[in-house]
Parts: sequence; structure tokens; C-alpha cells
Amino acid sequence: MPSRYQTTFNYFFTHRIIPRMFFANLDAFYENVITNPDNMQLFLQKCMECAIDIQENHPDIEPGFPVNNFSMKIYGKTIERSIITVAIPNSKKPLDCNTIAFPCNRENARYITSELSFDPSTGETFKIMGEWKLDGGNTKHFNYGRIDIHKKDSFQLGVIKLVYGKEQLTQTEKTEDLDKVNILEIVGWSCFRNGNLKEALDCFNKVLEIEEFGIK
Repeated sequence: MPSRYQTTFNYFFTHRIIPRMFFANLDAFYENVITNPDNMQLFLQKCMECAIDIQENHPDIEPGFPVNNFSMKIYGKTIERSIITVAIPNSKKPLDCNTIAFPCNRENARYITSELSFDPSTGETFKIMGEWKLDGGNTKHFNYGRIDIHKKDSFQLGVIKLVYGKEQLTQTEKTEDLDKVNILEIVGWSCFRNGNLKEALDCFNKVLEIEEFGIK
């Protein structure tokens, strides 16, 4: 990367734009975005467009890289302990982020990252788990230490432990591609646990329509 760039686009996109838009629209994100894969794609594309538009007026930021389709997966042992991960392309420099994660439930709303880092004394590069939190109207970064890249699904396991508590998943737990049925089931059980029975039944009915009749 040319030395005139002080910030990579990946860093600007994942550490600045996405967390700000996530926290600025938190209720809408959990009501309308995370419940629908198409809306998740739209949210990420809008974040990308915003980042590119801002970058064009800031020559110190590396030029952007449009992404046609973000790869998303649901990971978790149970509905109550599930997360959605999104793979971020062009992660190549320290502080860049290669994966972001969102808990599926509104009551556990957080924005967690898998980031490249390095040891300046040795030049060693490695991955860490980070998080951006809202702090007095601004976002604040937290570093939770190294990710064991030799352990399968280490980042996902770490996120679930961080968000939901000490119980961890085994390496044999299932990772699923994000689709409408997965999301509707998760949202339905979340509504049921919170006493929103009508909303829960609506979600489960939609699952039945999709599975039985192919109605989208």
C-alpha cells in the first residue's frame, strides 16, 4: 500500500463505518435487518457505499473495493447462543478485519471483530478478537487478545463465550449458510422467550410456508 495512505479502506469500513451505522440504527437492525439475509446484504452494501463516498474526499484513506456479495453464516449450538458472521475481503494489513460477528438476539447486541495485528518488536503478525462499543456517543475499541488460528472455528467459539458466557461449543458444532429459514427460526424463538407470542407465531408460520410450499 502506498505510504501516502494513512488508513486502509478495510479498516475504515470495518472499524469506523459499520459500527457507527450499527449502533445508530440498533433497534431497526434487530427488527428488520438481521432477520432477513437480503436486508443484511443491503445493510452491508449501504455501509460500503457510505465508506466509498467518504473516502473519495479523504485522500489519506486507501481507495475502496466494491463487494458484490458478502458471505454470511450462522454459527451456534442453540438458538439462544447463536451468532452471524460476515467475511470481509481484502484483509491484508495490521488492524484490518477479516471477519465480523453479530449476536442474533437484540438483548445481546454487540459488534465483534477478528483483526490482524502484529508485535512491533518481533514483526510477528497474528489475529486478535476485538470489539467496538458505544461510549458517550462515540465508539470505543476493546482488545480481547489473540485468536488461536490453529483451532477450528476459534473466533466463533470465542465470540459465543464472550457474548453468552462460559459454556463453549465443541468443534463439531454446525455452521450453516445464512438463509431466511435459519433467521426466522432464531427470531421466532427469541420472540417466544421474550413473551412476544404473536410475533413468534408469525415467524414460525413463515418457516412452515417456506418449507412446505416454497413461499418466500
